Amino acid sequence: MRLWPTVPCSGCGIHIAWRFTPKGAKLPLDPDPVPTGNVVINRSGIAVVLDRERLKKLEAREDRDRWPLYVSHFATCVNSDRFRKKAPPRSAP
Repeated sequence: MRLWPTVPCSGCGIHIAWRFTPKGAKLPLDPDPVPTGNVVINRSGIAVVLDRERLKKLEAREDRDRWPLYVSHFATCVNSDRFRKKAPPRSAP
């Protein structure tokens, strides 16, 4: 199931869908599901990033097809480095 609405990425122009994470951060997603994805959209519309253990549990479920997987656009955007937050400078000891 394709995610919508979509908007063009300001880095590469490819259409992306924005979703919130459980902590309230905005996550850009490629709107088409992919078998190698690691992000699932829960019933509330929240984007949940799954670790390997949770991915295995999802794959074992009988209703697996009801939960398409998506990938963060940070993983596919050719200009993603422009949008990554830089770590704050470390203070000297």
